[in-house]
Amino acid sequence: MTQNIWRESNIDDLEYYLKENRDVKDYVLVKIFHNDNCICTIEGNTKLKQFKIKIENEDSQEVFQALKYTGSIPLRFTYTQSKTFSTISDKMTTDEGFIEWFNGLINKKRIFPDTNILLNRTFSTLEESLEKQFVNNSFEIPRLLILELEAQGNEKRDNNPSKDVSYLAGLKKRKALIGFSELLYLTSNDAQPLGQLPIDTLTDFNDIAGKGRTDAWTRYEIRERYFQILRARSVPNFIFITADMVNSLAALAEGLDTIYISQIPDWKNKILSTNLKQISRFLINLSILYTELTVSINSKKYNFKGFWNGITTTDIINQQIRVQEF
Repeated sequence: MTQNIWRESNIDDLEYYLKENRDVKDYVLVKIFHNDNCICTIEGNTKLKQFKIKIENEDSQEVFQALKYTGSIPLRFTYTQSKTFSTISDKMTTDEGFIEWFNGLINKKRIFPDTNILLNRTFSTLEESLEKQFVNNSFEIPRLLILELEAQGNEKRDNNPSKDVSYLAGLKKRKALIGFSELLYLTSNDAQPLGQLPIDTLTDFNDIAGKGRTDAWTRYEIRERYFQILRARSVPNFIFITADMVNSLAALAEGLDTIYISQIPDWKNKILSTNLKQISRFLINLSILYTELTVSINSKKYNFKGFWNGITTTDIINQQIRVQEF
């Protein structure tokens, strides 16, 4: 990283720097600042390959979101059947045997994710942190999810001049772009979008979304897929995966088996140790969420830009940021 020159960097670049740079050596202390306020620190040993992330600003939702992108927060997966409304089983991502349990649960079933699964980058994070592939051609993406991401990414800012309002509007857009990265990750691993929507659904989408009915229409789209398979004389075996409790309950009431993903209440006290790849991913995503950070790595200081004028689709897809040493 050459001084005063902006260079594009991705997860692999950061991991290599932390692993090989002579300034880092064995011990790493990373301090992350936004607007001169330290929001979190990372400390660890490159030989032991274990690092602890400590939150310095309790109000930082962006740090929490980046931790979810990194797989640093334990999550609970609860599987419930629609016929009995009873929980069949549940496991934490940190439980022994989680991989076998989850893999067996989704095997030979059609998997339909909710929008929040894309926004939280659930499957790319799960696969990277557990080093196991789950996504395949049994994953199907409702078209309304794509429309919802597009609407969130294109949402126009209102005329409120407040800096906070402007920042939150931009944050919503950046989260949508991260959601598109997850969507492309799923499709690159053979997940299939559902068929085209009727023209009246497309033209009425703003009204559907404006009245908070996107979730209901998404479930309707999944049920239509159910009847399509039934008409082909096949047995539909569906699972709807969501991190929204209300959507999970509504799906159960409408006959869809669900996996509800929830966080543990005391997650701040149970942030998991991470490796260099996860630390790199954390820094990248935190930069995108905040747009700009100051990062000190031992004795060196850097500006990290996660969003800038001229950013390209390639930058978004590959999760590239700009880094400048100073």
